[in-house]
Amino acid sequence: MIEYEDNGDSYEELQRVYANDIIDIRLYCSSPGCNKYIKGKEHYNGYFIAETGEDCDLRNQEYRCNHHKKGN
Repeated sequence: MIEYEDNGDSYEELQRVYANDIIDIRLYCSSPGCNKYIKGKEHYNGYFIAETGEDCDLRNQEYRCNHHKKGN
C-alpha cells in the first residue's frame, strides 16, 4: 500500500448522501497520535478498497501503518 503523511491540508471526509454512494476517503492509522494514512474508496457497507487494490471490511478490521503493525 502507498502510505501518506497528513501535512495539515484541512482534509474533510466526504459525506455519504445515498446509501449506495462510493466515496473517496483517507483511512488513517488506528494508532494514537499517528498521522499516516492510505487513500481509497469506501462502499456503503463498510467495504474499503485501497488505491492499490487491497481491500478490507472496516466493520471488523483496522488499518495500521507499516511502523505500527504488530511486531514492529
